[in-house]
Amino acid sequence: MVEVDWHRSGCIIDSAVVTLLILGQRKDAGHMHGSIEIAASPQQLFPWLVEGDKLKQWVSWLVEVRVPDPTVHGVERLVYGS
Repeated sequence: MVEVDWHRSGCIIDSAVVTLLILGQRKDAGHMHGSIEIAASPQQLFPWLVEGDKLKQWVSWLVEVRVPDPTVHGVERLVYGS
């Protein structure tokens, strides 16, 4: 039978929780940053970001792209659905 030192286990868990709480207070905690260079002009790239048929070709989980009614408060955005 394996004996567990619950006091030591509790201290390890408490230390981990305190560490995560401290690290979660950093300025950029929870934010990821990245960049990529694409060998294409903005005119070539932009349609792949806003045209539903093209967008669904490279975003594998994307099922539907709906364009809202542009007459409602000047809304000009795409609604992505999965």
